[in-house]
Amino acid sequence: MKRGGWYRDPVPGGFKPSRPRATGGGLKSEVRTARAAKSEHAKKFLEVVERLGFGLRLQRGRGDARQGLVRTLDVEVGRIVATVQGVDQPTHEVIVALAPLPPEKLEAVLAAFTQPTLAAAKLIAGELPAELESGLAVVGLMLLPDGKDAWSVRCDCLETEQPCRHAAAACCVFAAELERDPLLLLPLHGIDARELIERLSAAGAQERTAAETEAAAGRPEVIPEPSPEPPHDLGKFWRGGELPPLATVARAIPSQPGALLRRLGPFPFWRGSSSISASLEPVYRSAAITAAAIALGPLFEDAEDDEDG
Repeated sequence: MKRGGWYRDPVPGGFKPSRPRATGGGLKSEVRTARAAKSEHAKKFLEVVERLGFGLRLQRGRGDARQGLVRTLDVEVGRIVATVQGVDQPTHEVIVALAPLPPEKLEAVLAAFTQPTLAAAKLIAGELPAELESGLAVVGLMLLPDGKDAWSVRCDCLETEQPCRHAAAACCVFAAELERDPLLLLPLHGIDARELIERLSAAGAQERTAAETEAAAGRPEVIPEPSPEPPHDLGKFWRGGELPPLATVARAIPSQPGALLRRLGPFPFWRGSSSISASLEPVYRSAAITAAAIALGPLFEDAEDDEDG
């Protein structure tokens, strides 16, 4: 054994590796810090995670998440369940739990939606309406509780310091998924997204029906006017009369030929030495001159003189 290499050479019963090796197939997400989070919900969740007492293990868990060591992650009613690759055993089960909303309090949350149809449309588009947070506040809950006592973080690993790096990796991956789909917060509160959309849509339909009924009750009855009778002389109807004079045409040639082409932006896969708009400008100007000559007729020469002057 070379001098100084005692800690490098693998020996039976020597030191075990302290970091698992990525085997592929994990949930590699673009994990960020709270300051670098793109969405407001992901930022708030990461701020909550930073207050859960991970310490330096949060940084290690963030590195594990970037390497794809989080094998699976599911959001169930009131909890996040993840399997994370470990060292002392193949995988560890991580559970991050939050007290779900009691079913009897859902009606109070729904009553906070002043525009249920708009809220349902936002949910269908993958957005969380602002009324959801105010509705949870009515029943004494928060969309993302910032208190440490509101969250339960468990892992079946043998590490003495808890919460561990495996739980930190799972939280980081969940935060990255929140940037893609903020509706993941609904099952965490025990709210079914499809049921919420149906309830809000039904409430919106009832409001519209009630408004239409009230408007119809206060509206006077309108008797439709009889439609005019067709002319008796059908021949005169189809021949028509003289056409009104045409509107005055502007006596000018466009000063910026190809303006519409510029609005379309750069042409994809264009391989010319100059831009396509610059290449087609002479064509557009020639077409504009020809069209002006046809439309103005004898006045075209006067328009050209005005432009030169």
